[in-house]
Amino acid sequence: MLFALDTNVLIYAAGFNDRARGEKALLLQTGLGPHRIFIATQVIGEFYHALVTKLKRERPEAERACVVLSQSGFVKSATEA
Repeated sequence: MLFALDTNVLIYAAGFNDRARGEKALLLQTGLGPHRIFIATQVIGEFYHALVTKLKRERPEAERACVVLSQSGFVKSATEA
């Protein structure tokens, strides 16, 4: 069974917000393991939008974070998962 990580989990895991929640998000990812998680392609766009609009990050920083996620090997279209 695969588990989809949503935008909030990714923001916390990347360290962009609450540290305690970030640690829990990382534990969740580690506990599930790389073969049981995926990131829907739509979530990358949501992640970027949240970083730029809600967390007021500069666009280049948000773009770099999205590239890192995209290259993680976890990104799949919802139909692939």
